[in-house]
Amino acid sequence: MTIETDRLVLRAFTSANVDAVYEACQDEDIQFYTPVPVPYRRADAEKRIGEELPAGWATDKNYTLGAFRKDSGVLVGSYCLFIISPGVYELGYWAVKEQRGRGYSVEAARALCDWGWATLDVHRIEW
Repeated sequence: MTIETDRLVLRAFTSANVDAVYEACQDEDIQFYTPVPVPYRRADAEKRIGEELPAGWATDKNYTLGAFRKDSGVLVGSYCLFIISPGVYELGYWAVKEQRGRGYSVEAARALCDWGWATLDVHRIEW
């Protein structure tokens, strides 16, 4: 699945994104504010992309997409809707340090939530 906005492409992570995810998750803020392993190893990125994220989609429990800039293909961040209870999802995300402050997270989150409202059996999205 792919979602496009004016400046971003949101799509599933692939093995080609392991290094970018690994580098992004070295950021102390991502490690502090999100539930990623600390220290974050390359093997963690490989497992997340190769096993955990596909399992989330397959079980309809966690819909995670990477956001990438259209102009350069650079990773902006990771954005997800994960189920808390029937009909209730939570928006989770992290943004690459160098991509913050440009409105990309608002753009990506809005697009993912719009997709969630239109596609999922949801009556509430929490943030």
